[in-house]
Amino acid sequence: MAEDNLTIKKDEKISLLLVEDDIDFRKSLSGRLARNNYNVTAVESAEQALVEINSEKFQVIVSDIMLTGMDGLEFLSRIKKLDEDLPVILLTGYANLETAKKAVELNAYSYLIKPLDNISDLLTPLTNAIQNYKLKKEHILLKEHFENIVTNVPDGILTLNTSFEIESANKAFLKMFGLDEPEIINKHVEEIFDDKVTRNMEVVMKSIGLENNSVRFEWMTRSKGEEEFWADITLRRAIIGKKDSILMVVSDISAMKQAEEARKKIEIQFIQMQKQESLGSLTHGIAHEFNNILSIILGHAQLSMVEKVPEDVMQSLIEIEKASIRGSSLVENMTSFATPNLPEAKQQDIREVIDSAVGMQYRQLKLQNIEVEKDYTNEFRAFFDQGQIEQVFTNLLINAMHAIKPKGKGTIHISVKDADECLQIDFSDTGTGIDEEIREKIFDPFFSTKGAYAKDRYNITGSGLGLSVTKGIIQQHAGTISVSSEKGKGTTFTIRFPAARQMEINNTEQMNVSEDIDLDRIRNLRILLIDDEEEIVRLLTLVFDKAGFKNILIEDNGKKAISSFSRFNPDVVFLDMVMPDMDGQQVFNELKKINRNTPVVFMSGKTSLHKDEVLKQGSYDYIKKPFNINDLYRILDRIIRNGKMHLYKD
Repeated sequence: MAEDNLTIKKDEKISLLLVEDDIDFRKSLSGRLARNNYNVTAVESAEQALVEINSEKFQVIVSDIMLTGMDGLEFLSRIKKLDEDLPVILLTGYANLETAKKAVELNAYSYLIKPLDNISDLLTPLTNAIQNYKLKKEHILLKEHFENIVTNVPDGILTLNTSFEIESANKAFLKMFGLDEPEIINKHVEEIFDDKVTRNMEVVMKSIGLENNSVRFEWMTRSKGEEEFWADITLRRAIIGKKDSILMVVSDISAMKQAEEARKKIEIQFIQMQKQESLGSLTHGIAHEFNNILSIILGHAQLSMVEKVPEDVMQSLIEIEKASIRGSSLVENMTSFATPNLPEAKQQDIREVIDSAVGMQYRQLKLQNIEVEKDYTNEFRAFFDQGQIEQVFTNLLINAMHAIKPKGKGTIHISVKDADECLQIDFSDTGTGIDEEIREKIFDPFFSTKGAYAKDRYNITGSGLGLSVTKGIIQQHAGTISVSSEKGKGTTFTIRFPAARQMEINNTEQMNVSEDIDLDRIRNLRILLIDDEEEIVRLLTLVFDKAGFKNILIEDNGKKAISSFSRFNPDVVFLDMVMPDMDGQQVFNELKKINRNTPVVFMSGKTSLHKDEVLKQGSYDYIKKPFNINDLYRILDRIIRNGKMHLYKD
């Protein structure tokens, strides 16, 4: 089972507190978590959970939001007051944007919608929560470790008279500066340090005078061998041998400075990781709702387009249709970035994707005086996921614009050609180029050349994720990416994909369906529509009514649909996968028991679902929201052409 592959370690028991007032769901989830090496303590209320927390240490908490008594959000607030680092994952069957926003504000680690389609939907954020929790603890230990190193580094000690002549030096000081004691005794301090340091030090020491105070500062200095290092220098008046002297204590803080840089990098990476994971959880919830909205907009636009309307109105409807389809693609790209998925590849012309990415950046390219040159005329086809590959070219365009910005203007050259049975894309810019010493690091996650906190003097910001994500997508498509660059002249990224020499058809049944749909034949089908979204139901009712369908039954929840199924005896079922009482898979299983031969078409706006996965579960087909009205007709037409025959796997 998939759930068995997502445990932390076989020999590691994770202490988990589950707060859920639904006894059946609580027992079921407890058992599934226990089988994945979680030591589960399950309670039915937040009040009981707070009692458990006082007596036992938990590594992670999973809580429902809608609880009897204190709700999950108030419980989360209380937990964060007790331990702000303890990860809390919230579950809800009644998701809305306000609740999601409140959960993020209260620093919930993740926000999941019940019922869970698969235990992996919970195991994945649980695994990440534990790993991040450990990372945070390791970060704290790392900081303490470096502080301990700095504390125990032997200090160099130097004594000077009031004329700033050296009277003594300990071994640590001599070793630090690569000196022998005879070399420095009775020498003026300016003979030991470089001119710049000496001038500043003399000013500081003179300001001390013979008063009983001290001055401390940091300085980049160098040893006799010209090796530079950071020094923490303290100057203090002291009475040594009944005479006034100046005590100089020098600590080599190079290790501390390196630790400080490492700490900053870790903090930046940790912040970026938290942002991305929070964005991922929130994005998937919003994407599902947004796709439902796009379905309604697209559907009504397409319905209106079949009516006789003025030309200007028709043009507006066409633009609405295009915008809806583009909105769906943007949702796919956003969720793909937040939680990368395996590509859904199909054979396409790479030129169309490049042109689309350039088109979306057209205004920015024009504002920055950047000309785009394209060198491709023939058709170049490959198998790829359009949304993901479009993201690749968008990332490269943005990087090129950043590289050209310091020059004020420049050129981006894109060429496509066949090379050794591969499709090769060369993406060049005339920007500032990449230093040779960092060229191998540019694909590393969180690596950025844009200054502290990813912001440079040209006000260019970046997360350090763009090229890392780009490389990951290309590798998922069995491709490669390499880079060549010359400082001051520009950079070229070379991408190679396996070329598509001929169309590969895995499903000849679907590919051979004629585009000529006989509405007279399909409008007599008996259709059961199961969806809890009122607007979607109204849209589909209008679609079927306008097309002349007469035998339509609509149910807004799974239990009622199961009850109506035998009586209505539908020819086809359209079933939403995400519903509050019973999810689509549960309803499908019950319908299959009644009549396993009735075609069931799953529908969903959930971006994490893939058609192949859904078809493996036994459905006749799968429609991702937003969908084209003609897609519905094509499925119905195919059902009739195939005589409703479909093989289900037991």
